[in-house]
Amino acid sequence: MSAAARERASRRSSDARAQKALNFAQLDAALQAAESTVAIVDALQGAVYASGDPPIICLGLLDAESKNLRFEYSGPVTAEIRDRYHVASMNTPIVPVDVIKPVNR
Repeated sequence: MSAAARERASRRSSDARAQKALNFAQLDAALQAAESTVAIVDALQGAVYASGDPPIICLGLLDAESKNLRFEYSGPVTAEIRDRYHVASMNTPIVPVDVIKPVNR
């Protein structure tokens, strides 16, 4: 590979890293500014992702008694998933519940 080709490849790689950092910074700023669950979902839905595919977003909200988690979905989620996992007890052995449990201890 010639020096010029190596330089172009290095520049493309550097530009891609800079763009990725900018995308994450913009997402971070949008999430920091979000004042509602709708704004959080909008920020996540509007973000630029490396895959180019639309994201699937699952936002879980703990009820006032901290016993159940209610899920809201955005993106290409099947009706079966939406129907099956719209409410879960905090004792349910599914990943979103396991992720939230340590925060409440």
